Formats: sequence, structure tokens, C-alpha cells
Amino acid sequence: MEIIPSHPLFFILFLWFSLGGAREHSLYGTLESSTRTIVKRSINSITMHGRPKQGYCIDVLIGTPSQKFSVVLDTGSANFAVSGNAKHQPYFNSSRSSTFEDKKTPVQVDYVQGSWNGTVGTDFIKFCPTCEMGSIDIASIDDSSNFFIDSDLWQGILGLGYQDLTQPREGNVNAPLQTMRRSGILSDTFVITMCGRKNMSHDNLNIFGSFIYDGSHDTTGFFTTNVLKAWYYQIEVTGIKINDKLLDIDCNRYNHPGAFVDSGTTNIILPSDVFNEVFLAIYKFGADTKLYTNITVLSEFMKGNTLLCVPDKETVFKAFPNVEIGLARNATASFYINVPPQQYVRQTYDSIKASSQNYCFEFGFERGSGYLMLGAAFIEYLDVLHDTRTSTLGFRLATCNITEPTVVKTISGPYPRGSRCCLGWTTFTIIYQYAINITLYYVNIPLILHYMMFTIT
Repeated sequence: MEIIPSHPLFFILFLWFSLGGAREHSLYGTLESSTRTIVKRSINSITMHGRPKQGYCIDVLIGTPSQKFSVVLDTGSANFAVSGNAKHQPYFNSSRSSTFEDKKTPVQVDYVQGSWNGTVGTDFIKFCPTCEMGSIDIASIDDSSNFFIDSDLWQGILGLGYQDLTQPREGNVNAPLQTMRRSGILSDTFVITMCGRKNMSHDNLNIFGSFIYDGSHDTTGFFTTNVLKAWYYQIEVTGIKINDKLLDIDCNRYNHPGAFVDSGTTNIILPSDVFNEVFLAIYKFGADTKLYTNITVLSEFMKGNTLLCVPDKETVFKAFPNVEIGLARNATASFYINVPPQQYVRQTYDSIKASSQNYCFEFGFERGSGYLMLGAAFIEYLDVLHDTRTSTLGFRLATCNITEPTVVKTISGPYPRGSRCCLGWTTFTIIYQYAINITLYYVNIPLILHYMMFTIT
């Protein structure tokens, strides 16, 4: 989940960091052109579970004796919190834990969607009955708004972002990433694999994946990019290709004020002006296929105003192109990860639950207020290596054993980066882009409908 930056000096600090000049980082690991699937797996992994649009969860044990909860695994925030009252069952009853210590620290966390407030204490956590346990700051949620989407599925959130994201910003609350690494229950390197659903059957409601937390994963075959700043997992996007054609967009528009990888976000969220260009390119491809005679439906679907419902679950993907997103290797090279239509044309949980004859889908790209966020629509079918020692993220193809839809996932590179994309940014560029993002956030600039520009006979 993306939390809302609230510090008054946020933009000043961002300018200070950005103006540090261009830095070329070394690549950790070997980067080569590849579409192969890595099959080796660690036996020390936790199964992830969940439902579409409701997050990927793991089970944790808290306190003495242990109380079991399912929590969303979220790299876009940095607090650990579980339900603290009977309104959302099960809830953490701190009075029943002999190891709980109340820090009496009030906390509130606001996400893009939803918020909660509560009180922070400390207790022990472990990932399985026989696993190592360690102390962690834990917030008992007293009240919330639009946070518990489905309390039957999960009762809290484990934020694995860096300390600078922890709320409150000024206080004695430690990020789970920091305390779990210090106590040894979380390795300096961990791998998150998100696989989506096993098939498109109306009888199958669940998504699945794995979390390798102890550093025992295989380290070969990762394509690696640098974490530019340790708060979110901030990376650099170098380009977007639609149907193998690179969009003519200066990469500063992707990366200011920031581009992040976030396991707690469902869609790929793009800055408004970038979304417009991606929208037009995808829409033109769909219109040219002539699979949809009512192009208004296609347009409204892509803008998130309506579902796309069809009786044939495979034909729907033919109207949408392959998308590739480039990430920086260093100042001179990049690699591309494809996002096939089977990933960003996403079957809806509500239609699955209704067991209707039609298959209904939502668009996996979303207009944002400035930031670029790579959520599950990008991450699924990848092993994502979070290396806090070298401040890098690694990506390789995962073995997910999906029976349908047929997904062709690839990672390729390295490729030389274009002259319009650089790690160094001028003061003018940063201020200009920030002004544009502020304007887009507060002013609703309507998108000119593409069917006014393209005519289908």
C-alpha cells in the first residue's frame, strides 16, 4: 500500500537527495538476455494467500502464548499492525500475552485508500511454530476507515518498507524491517513471489505465492536494479514499450517525484500525463483489432468506469498489446520486464464470487496523482529479491504453475539507454515536474477521448 507523505519538509528533502548528481551504481549479479524460468526453491518459505484486489497475506504468530493472524505483506509501508478490538475478529488480545509491553505510543497511518489508528507496544513475533522469534513494535488497531476490506481474510498488515516510512515520523516506533533483521528472524535478503490465481474458474477465489524470509533462496538469474532511496523501494524506470514500440516519453516524467515497487498495491499506477499516453497507445491497438464494435465500452473500461464482461475468457486478451517496462541497470543500460495482457486485464473478484456465465475484467493500469507505482499487475509471476545490504531489487521469472490464462512472461536485456533518460536531473527539471504533478493532483484535466482521433469503420 502507498502511504501518504505527510512530513512538511518532504519536498525539500526530495530535492536535496535528487540534486546529489548522477551516480553510476555497480550491478550485483549477472545480467543477460533471458526468458528462462528458475525452478530451484528454498524449503524455508512461507505460503502466501489472498484474494484479487485484497492483497497477499502470510500467517504470523504473536505473543506468549502465540496468537495467530493473517496479515497483508506490504513493501509500501513500514508499520506492523493488527486488529486490537472485537469489531474485527480475530483480534490481538495483549492482556493474554505475558511478553507484551505497552509503549503507550499513539499512531495513525493514512494510505491512499483507508486509514487506521491505534497504540503501539512490543511483543514477540515468529513466522511458524518452530521458527525463531524476535521482538517487534506492534500497533493494536483501535479504529479504522476503509482499511479492513475483508476481516475474514486478514486482520492486519506487515509493512516491510524502510524506517523513513514508519509512522509516526518522530517517535520511538521502529520499522519491522529494522527490528526483524536485528533479531535475526528476517534475513538481509528476502524474496517475495506473487503468482495470482491458479486458474480462471469461478470456483477458485484465491491467489497464492511465497515469502522466503531467511536468506536461503537461490541467488542466480536475477536482473538487478538499484534502490535509489531507502524509504519506499524507489527505483528508476527508463521506458515503457507498447507492442514493442517505445513511447516517446522523457524518463524524468516516470521518475519524479518517484517510482516505486510495492507489493501492497494491486495495479500499475502511472502519473497522469504518462497514463494518458499509455492509454492512447493501448486503446489504438485494441481499436485496430476491431474485436469490439462498441469502442466507447473499451474506452470506459480502460478509464476504470466500467467492467469488461465477455463469455469467452481467452478472446478478451487478444484486444490488448504486450507492455514492457524498463528498469535501470546503471547510467548506461537497462532491462525490460514484460506485462502481458493476462496480467493487466485482471479478472474481478466480484464476478468470480457471483459465479456468472460471463467473465468480467478490470483494467490494471490506473491514473495516479504523480507517483509511479508498480503493484501486483507488474510483480506477479516474478521472484522479487529485496537485498537490504546492497540496496538493490532483483527480478527473475518465477515458477507459478498457473493453468490458465496462458502467460508468457519475459525479462530481457541489457539494452543501451537513450539520451533522453539519465540519472542526473537539473534543478529546473525537478521544479518543473513537481509543479506539473501538483497541477495534475489538484486540477481534474479531462482526457480527450481517443475515439475522437481514431475512426473505426
